[in-house]
Amino acid sequence: MRYVVAALLVVLVAVLAGSAMPAVRPLGVQPDLALLLAVCWAVVWGPGEGLLIAVAVGMLADLLSVRPVGLSVLGMLPAVLMASLSETGVVRAALPVAIAAVGAGTLAQHALFFVVSAAMGDPLSPLDVSLRSALPGALINMLWTPLAYVVLRGLRAVLGPRALGPRLGG
Repeated sequence: MRYVVAALLVVLVAVLAGSAMPAVRPLGVQPDLALLLAVCWAVVWGPGEGLLIAVAVGMLADLLSVRPVGLSVLGMLPAVLMASLSETGVVRAALPVAIAAVGAGTLAQHALFFVVSAAMGDPLSPLDVSLRSALPGALINMLWTPLAYVVLRGLRAVLGPRALGPRLGG
């Protein structure tokens, strides 16, 4: 049942990101629902499942946008891997890990998008990219993280504890 809910959330997030969310632009940036879903899923149900969600939602979001397909997935990988800190026992508080992972993941995504845009010949200023999109985007995504985390924790309470599913490493 959890995987059916995950698939529905992936489709919902990708459709919202391409349709309704462009109208929601606090500080001039759009919240990255795909990144929020992948990171919070990784914290709530484990990094292996978070990685699967990141690939699915990233590819679908890229297919529905103008970005090169797969670029969102590459940008999400550092955040999902950082979210795995909550599973190692190094950090016990899951929400702060999710917030930090979303912030770092947003910055990593914007850096990757900047590099790809520069390689494709788009003249972008690093200062302009960081001040107009990367830093405000990280702040907005970090502010939205508790909401996504609470929703997924609520789903976990309804759907039951995490089972032994796909895991990173051992």
